[in-house]
Amino acid sequence: MQSGDRELWVAWLLPCGRAALRFASALTLAGILTIRVPNVSSLSKWDALLAIWAAALLESIATQIYHKGESVLEWLTEDIFNALESATLFLLVGLGGCATYDLLAEQPQPSELGVALQSFAVLVACARLLEVSYVFPKAGPQLLTVQFLLADLWHVSISLLSPLLLAVACAFVVLKQVTLTLTLTLTLTLALALTL
Repeated sequence: MQSGDRELWVAWLLPCGRAALRFASALTLAGILTIRVPNVSSLSKWDALLAIWAAALLESIATQIYHKGESVLEWLTEDIFNALESATLFLLVGLGGCATYDLLAEQPQPSELGVALQSFAVLVACARLLEVSYVFPKAGPQLLTVQFLLADLWHVSISLLSPLLLAVACAFVVLKQVTLTLTLTLTLTLALALTL
């Protein structure tokens, strides 16, 4: 090995080298998930490649958790990209399960759940590309600010919108089950509106 070759390997140990490798990995995964066409007659080469990818991702996550000595929950909440890696793993496993089910059930079309998982997996894989922005001095703090704003938005939406959505969903269930209730509610609302 010549001295120039050693300098190249040292460059990959730097944070920018790891970031470039992670960027290439996420971009490749997003590309594979995008061009994969669900097949109900046989497993494709893309399915086999995604299964290997899921196994490698599982090994990577387990190694990170083991070396940090943290619980899985601590590791997930430490960084948003850890949660994205876990979501990617679960989506790949679910996609593999749907592909296996489609093969064994011999359905004429792929399951809707498999197609939905694949489209969401593409979205998550593309979201992993944002991790590269941490390396750059101007984009890194901006990305952290956006991350904190999204976390705040998530907490507000959960605390304020969840009861409202639950109330609307319960109202629709009641309206769907009993049409008499709908007629009675409309009559009472109309009568109340006319009296005001």
